[in-house]
Amino acid sequence: TIQFGWNVDGARFNCPQNERNALLSFKQGLIDQTNRLSSWVGQDCCKWKGVSCDNFTGHVVKLDLRNPFPFDLDSFYHSFGYDKTYSEACLVAVGEVNSSLLELKHLNYLDLSWNNFSGIAIPKFFGLFHELTYLNLSSALFGGNVPHHLGNLSTLHSLDLGTQNIFLFSYYDNIPSLVVNTLHWTSSLVSLKHLVMSGIDLSNIPLDSFQAVALFSSLLELHFSHCSLENIPLFHSTLKNFTSLTILDLSWNYLQGPIPSAIRNMTSLKVLQLSDNLFNNSSVLDLTSLHILDLSYNNFQGPIPSAIRNMTLLKVLQLSYNLFNNSSVLDELKNLYKLEVLDLSSNEFAGKMFERFPNFSSPSLGDNLETLILSGNRLTGYLPNWLYQLKSSLKFLDLSFNSFEGRIPTSLTKLFALQVLDLSRNQLSGGIPVSLGKLSNLKTLDLGQNQLSGGIPVSLGKLSKLETLILIENQLSGEIPMSFGTLSNLKTLDLGQNQLSGGIPVSLGKLSKLETLILIENQLSGEIPMSFGTLFNLKTLYLGQNQLSGGIPVSLGKLSKLENLFLEQNQLSGEIPMSFGTLSNLKTLNLGQNQLSGEIPMSFGTLFNLKTLYLGQNQLSGGIPVSLGKLSKLENLFLEQNQLSGEIPMSFGTLSNLKTLNLGQNQLSGEIPNWYYLNMSNSNISDSIPNWFENLTFLEYLDLSGNQMYGKVPNFISPNIVELYLSSNRFEGSFPQFHSSLRYLDLSDNIISGSIPTDIGYRLPNLELLLLSNNSINGTIPSSLCKMLSLRYLDFSKNHLSGVLPNCLGDLQRVEVIDLTSNNLSGTIQRSFCHQSEYLTSLHLSKNNFQGEFPSGLQNCTSLSILDVSDNKFSGEIPTWIGQNLYSLRIMKLSSNKYNGSLSPKLCHLNQLQVLDVAGNNLSGNIPHCFGNFNHMLFNQTNFSRFSSEGGNYQDKLSQVIKGREFEYTKNLRFVTNLDLSNNIFIGQIPEQLTNLSGLNGLNLSRNHLKGSIPKKIGQMRSLESLDLSNNHLSGTIPQSISALTLVNYLNLSNNNLSGPIPSGNQLQTLNDKSIYDGNNELCGLPLEKKCIPPQTPTYVDRKSKGEDKRDGDGFITIWFYLGMVSGCVVGFWGFCGVLLFKKSWRYAYFQFVDSIIIGDRLVYTAASRKIRRRRN
Repeated sequence: TIQFGWNVDGARFNCPQNERNALLSFKQGLIDQTNRLSSWVGQDCCKWKGVSCDNFTGHVVKLDLRNPFPFDLDSFYHSFGYDKTYSEACLVAVGEVNSSLLELKHLNYLDLSWNNFSGIAIPKFFGLFHELTYLNLSSALFGGNVPHHLGNLSTLHSLDLGTQNIFLFSYYDNIPSLVVNTLHWTSSLVSLKHLVMSGIDLSNIPLDSFQAVALFSSLLELHFSHCSLENIPLFHSTLKNFTSLTILDLSWNYLQGPIPSAIRNMTSLKVLQLSDNLFNNSSVLDLTSLHILDLSYNNFQGPIPSAIRNMTLLKVLQLSYNLFNNSSVLDELKNLYKLEVLDLSSNEFAGKMFERFPNFSSPSLGDNLETLILSGNRLTGYLPNWLYQLKSSLKFLDLSFNSFEGRIPTSLTKLFALQVLDLSRNQLSGGIPVSLGKLSNLKTLDLGQNQLSGGIPVSLGKLSKLETLILIENQLSGEIPMSFGTLSNLKTLDLGQNQLSGGIPVSLGKLSKLETLILIENQLSGEIPMSFGTLFNLKTLYLGQNQLSGGIPVSLGKLSKLENLFLEQNQLSGEIPMSFGTLSNLKTLNLGQNQLSGEIPMSFGTLFNLKTLYLGQNQLSGGIPVSLGKLSKLENLFLEQNQLSGEIPMSFGTLSNLKTLNLGQNQLSGEIPNWYYLNMSNSNISDSIPNWFENLTFLEYLDLSGNQMYGKVPNFISPNIVELYLSSNRFEGSFPQFHSSLRYLDLSDNIISGSIPTDIGYRLPNLELLLLSNNSINGTIPSSLCKMLSLRYLDFSKNHLSGVLPNCLGDLQRVEVIDLTSNNLSGTIQRSFCHQSEYLTSLHLSKNNFQGEFPSGLQNCTSLSILDVSDNKFSGEIPTWIGQNLYSLRIMKLSSNKYNGSLSPKLCHLNQLQVLDVAGNNLSGNIPHCFGNFNHMLFNQTNFSRFSSEGGNYQDKLSQVIKGREFEYTKNLRFVTNLDLSNNIFIGQIPEQLTNLSGLNGLNLSRNHLKGSIPKKIGQMRSLESLDLSNNHLSGTIPQSISALTLVNYLNLSNNNLSGPIPSGNQLQTLNDKSIYDGNNELCGLPLEKKCIPPQTPTYVDRKSKGEDKRDGDGFITIWFYLGMVSGCVVGFWGFCGVLLFKKSWRYAYFQFVDSIIIGDRLVYTAASRKIRRRRN
């Protein structure tokens, strides 16, 4: 198609009138903020922007209204969650899409992507465009159910309903997302080649629904990124029919286990994106057709898959953020001569393994390589000399976050194509090579956080394309080169935290594109150049902690884009320029610790975006401007140690966001403003609440927590108070009187005594949060609490409460947390408890005297995430319905009760469980094998969603016995994974399946009647920090693989029947306490005094890359072998060793063989560190 139509005589066809009118009606339902559709005037719609017509008929065949400025994540971050360009360019729908578009009967191309349709449903009539071949509604903010009518588009080749940037969800969090309940309607799309549903939750789709998609023999591209596929059982099995695919994207789904074997059959696949999952095995990868392979952000470990060496067509290989560690990685990749991008960052590569590069032949790996990223490993030694051989192609080189040392080699200057060079965060020393100035294509140079010394080469001023120059945190000295003034494209210049001296070059004022200038913490002197007033794009200016003098240039007031200005700790004098009042985007202004004088400018009252104003420790005089009370976003105000006088402005009472106010050491007078909001938490106040608080009659929010305040809480606190936080002080006396307006009350961690008023529910009916923990309150829990119908958080823990639990507490419909830990409560929990509490997520009843059977009413609490009823007198069996009804449980602690019976395998249905503690009961039977399937214990996931309830100042807490001691977890509770079955009567063997729990932090099976051997693969539990198998009947040898537990710092295997040598190596070397192995009389080797005969201590060797170890048992040499070897030595000494003594050539060959074995073992490296995801802005 072209834009205009012509007839056979050459006369131009206008678009039909009905189609023109249809487009105008459609336009009327849109808000066009930037006049993108301004061309939609006149009779001929074929001339309109975004509209294309058929060559011969003039009918509209294409409507392309895609936003030309898609959502940009960088802008989103740097603009504090707002991408202005994208937002303003959006076409915004007002109401439903006008059905007049149906007049476009010949439409074959429709693109509405990246606009804002405000959550309205995709029109069902879109299914009537029977000639449509391309439909793109991605990231257009449609909502609701995807209409099955789209299945009528039988000619459709491409369908894109996805969200191409997942952060768009948080950007418009009030708009409902698209919902897909089935994919059966796609079975009619017989011509479909491209299907994109990324960002749509597909977890509720029936498994057979995916089979409908698999029937498309024509399908070439399938994009299911960020679709919550991890919640679909057996999803892997649906992939077996997608054999014609060329592109498959399953990223961001947290799929676990090995890569699906069905992918092996996709022999035409060119792009495979599996990043941001939990895959741990890549053995099925044998796809020689691949051009792009992305396995980043998974749990792969050990050597890079050997199959990759055969993928000779690869152009992009991304393996970052895994645990790969093989030392011969470059040999594995040397055949990938078409490779353009190689990213091995944030793995476990260590040492000097990259000093040697495969022989450069033709073709070779380096021929086309443009991007090489090795950052975030543990590489040491000098920078590799082979880098200069990549000179013809390499554009991006990132070796940051390693431990490279020595000088920066001058050979790097041979990389003439280089655009990005990042060597930051290493241990490089010496000077910056002058020859770096020859890298004429360089756009980014980051040498920050090293140990570089000497001056900054003037030659860097020749890098005319340079946009970012970072030399922060080195030992550079001398002056800033004047030549930097010629870097006309520079946007970021960071020379902070060095030893630079002299003046700031005036020439820097010529850098018209500069956005960030950081010269903080140097020894710079002289005045701030007036020329800085021409840096109109500057957003951040850090000149603090130098020796600058003179006045602040008035010209800085011209920097309208400035957001952060730091001039603190210099010797600046004179008055603060009035022109600063024009810096409307300013968020932080720090002029503290100078010698500034005069008055605070009245014009500061127009800095409406200001959040922090620091003018302390100067010589300012006069009054505090009343206009500062207009700064509604102000959070921190420091005016201390000046010569300010007069009254504190009453307008300060309107600063509702003010958190920190320091007016100390001035000459101020007058009354304290009548604040609505006052936060003086953690301010080291040691006093009672002063009487002048009685005057704060408008106060709605007061936070005095975290101080050392004492005395009684006064009754004169504002009648309008809504939120009152007085925790972590020394307030005493009985429960105070409060006004009924109160909604949030926190008196925890004080010395409040007496009983809770029986009529508290009538006095404070609007309470949503009531925290009284860790006081000395006694008496019973009043039943009037049940009148608080809005109550969400109730914490009475660590007091002296007694009596029974009011049954009605479980019927509070909005309650989310009930914490009654550590009291003297008794009685049973009624069956009707939790009959209506659909929001209850945390129930803490531990350390009381409750009795009876497990509370059956809890089966109604289907939202429970945390259940802690430990240290009580509950009895009977643990009910099976827990695994069926409480499917949201993440923490279940039933320890120190009187439960009996066995553990039901139905508990294994608790897919989200991360802590299971049933220690100290009378449980018996075998440990269920399916315990090895707890999803949240399978992998060391640091990306758990925050499940802890946090309302006001409340945080869930849990005590756990790990490493032989009791710890209380609060903020880090979401990272704890623990399985404690200790001190019961469990029998049988330790299930081998438990070794699958590679994300488990603590495993305690002690004090049971377990027998058999320690599982051979226990070394797979790479995240274990605490392992206790003591006081059982375990026998056999200690597996060699236990040495792979490099994070373990508590180990107890005592009082079993273990035998043989004790493994050594890695973390076991530091666990030298003999008591770890007490009561195992047949063990030998360090740290025990009993030596093995012959003396031998096995060392763990990771043989994953060589397949399963085929030796019997655990691979230890048995005692019979030892006896046979001793007798054999007596007989064979003169037959073998005698020959070695008298035959030189044999002796030389033998010891050379022994050396090769020792060296070979040392080359085997075991990766056992936790996976750490490091994102840099």
